[in-house]
Amino acid sequence: MNSQNDSGLTGKEQGLVKHLSRRNKQLGWEQDQHKKDKREAMKLLYKFGGEDACWEYMVNIGEWRQAYLPTTIGEYENKKGKVSLAHFNANGKYVGSVRAKGEEPFLTITNTQMTEGKKELWKFNPTHFHYYPIEPTK
Repeated sequence: MNSQNDSGLTGKEQGLVKHLSRRNKQLGWEQDQHKKDKREAMKLLYKFGGEDACWEYMVNIGEWRQAYLPTTIGEYENKKGKVSLAHFNANGKYVGSVRAKGEEPFLTITNTQMTEGKKELWKFNPTHFHYYPIEPTK
């Protein structure tokens, strides 16, 4: 028979909660270590191959970064079934209606994969060994 404590969880449920909590903490450590390892790799690549080697590394590992990309305009159907024109980011996420945001596409910060042909979207910072999105000038 499963006994329950004050929280209403059985012994098995408590064990599962403890396990998931430990696993989440471990995943956090793994993610932190991955970031540190990537930064160390970028340092070495920059030292021996310069910015071009760093860019090639980021493309090869399929890194995603935020960048300023133009919206696209398409049809959007709301929950009530009404169809209207709307702006969508490069990943297809709804940004806003054409009536509210205007009829011209505009730049919005969007996560995108670093690939060949997109290098102009980012600037490399050799102090932090990191790519930052280039802010558009008006």
